[in-house]
Amino acid sequence: MINQAAELTGSSSEGTAADDDGIPIRRLGKVPGAILKYCERLLPRDWRVLQWNMETDEVAVEALGPVEIRRVPAGCIAQTCVAGDMDAARGIALVRLGQYLSGDNRDGVSLDAERPVVQQRNGPGEWLVSVRLAAIQNAAEAPAPRGSSISVVPQDAATLAVVKVNGGPCEQAIARAEAAVVATLEHTRWIASGRATVRIHAPGSLLPFADSCEIAIPVVERVFDAALPTTRKERATAASPLVR
Repeated sequence: MINQAAELTGSSSEGTAADDDGIPIRRLGKVPGAILKYCERLLPRDWRVLQWNMETDEVAVEALGPVEIRRVPAGCIAQTCVAGDMDAARGIALVRLGQYLSGDNRDGVSLDAERPVVQQRNGPGEWLVSVRLAAIQNAAEAPAPRGSSISVVPQDAATLAVVKVNGGPCEQAIARAEAAVVATLEHTRWIASGRATVRIHAPGSLLPFADSCEIAIPVVERVFDAALPTTRKERATAASPLVR
């Protein structure tokens, strides 16, 4: 009986060992990363925007139907250039900016930033994405990035024509909003002076049709030549775009 019990116990142990050998134990170490990636897929698009809960102190100057004229103060921005699709490029940019602001810089210090996140075309297939630093006015005082993917540059004060658009940011929305802004400004004291930018204050929802963002175009006041009132000669004063 003892021998039989030993044989049974031994066979059971061997079977258990065999079963244990069949379990891919090494793969268990990858579970947290896999779960994290799965959870990220469930999060709203651009959820990393929520890393920064401050808003830039902008001043509304004038309302022209759906277009609002705002003044943005001078400051300092952290920016990065990413190639590829608009949404994918913004996702990569938000990771880079988040790392820099969370302490991945040469000083190892964390920084506060302000929404909105700003995105604009930098060239064919390239996008420039930036976020405004909250407490730094001089770019020379900002912690130096560890690599060349992030740059910290000054931002001049600007006046913007801003319109809110429904749906997530896309090139078609930019084109439509730009045309609407230009048409709205046609008989006003404002004239467009730069390229359109996308401004994102909050992450996209799980329902794309419920999303919204802002499209902004730098503007300046028209200057009329008093000596030629009939021709209404116009020129634009110098102005810097929101993101360089």
